Amino acid sequence: MANLKKTKMNQVLKIIKERHRTHSKPGKRHDPYKLALCVEGGGLRGVVSGGELAALEALNLKDVFDVVYGASCGAYCGTYFVSGGSMTGAKFFLDYSQKQFISIKRFLRGGPIFDLEYVEKTMHSVTPLNYQKVLAANPPLHIVATDASKSRPHVLKNFETVYEVNRALKASSNVPSYFHPRPLVFRSRYFLDASILDPFCIHSAIAEEATHMLILFSMPWRHRHVFGLLDKKLIAPFLAKINDVLAEIYLEHGEYSINGLSHIWNHYDGTHILTVSPSKSHRLPGQLTRDRDRLGYGFLAGAYAVLDSLDVDNFRRDLIIKSFKQELKL
Repeated sequence: MANLKKTKMNQVLKIIKERHRTHSKPGKRHDPYKLALCVEGGGLRGVVSGGELAALEALNLKDVFDVVYGASCGAYCGTYFVSGGSMTGAKFFLDYSQKQFISIKRFLRGGPIFDLEYVEKTMHSVTPLNYQKVLAANPPLHIVATDASKSRPHVLKNFETVYEVNRALKASSNVPSYFHPRPLVFRSRYFLDASILDPFCIHSAIAEEATHMLILFSMPWRHRHVFGLLDKKLIAPFLAKINDVLAEIYLEHGEYSINGLSHIWNHYDGTHILTVSPSKSHRLPGQLTRDRDRLGYGFLAGAYAVLDSLDVDNFRRDLIIKSFKQELKL
């Protein structure tokens, strides 16, 4: 299996480098491949994905992809990436995501743990997102969410208005109160956080016939948990309040574990995958991390992961990291 993975990784890297060398553009390719960029979220751990995307942007690699998928917080990062503003998105994590964005006390009182209304306001003001570029983006942004009624991942795309973009982002990141488990309604469907069933957007990319994928993980690939007491006693019962089948699938698919990912490697024949994940040696943030320094380390860890995976020379890598540190005051 190790040799199989290496071959697949080389295929993705080869396509990225060749498309970049020839200035290939989405919709005007001279190769038959569909290369998807898949972005994991994970609450404030999404700052790692933000660093990975910022590195891709600094390398001028956006045009090598045919579609960008984002799950949960990864979808928010993806909006800034397709608009060309990944560094602006990074500033949200570091400077505006502390007490306002996340609140365990609010969650225990019956409210959402993540304040998505606050995020929307911030994206319109202090860390402004160029929504018009998102709507016209090529490669396009496909936002993954969990269809609460049908118990399967669902791709939200073809956005026509700013409202639709914001609503889709909320659908992908909807973690309602445990005491008031209400899915978010968008386009006559009921949605929950994408991370429940498709945290890496792999199933969604496969369903839309991607031939190759670059997957950006927000934590080390081999540092995934096996479902335990918290999942069985808290998360599954919460999902069961909405849909019994959803709870069963969540506990069975094992997507977060190394075994779940190995299953993907073995069974998606013909689809070539390159995974990028931060090193365990870095001080990585958790989903609820508020410390700015820790978030900054996470951002840089993501950037290093991409630069190393794409074999960027040391001189250029150091220049990019230096510019990130200066702009974010790290």
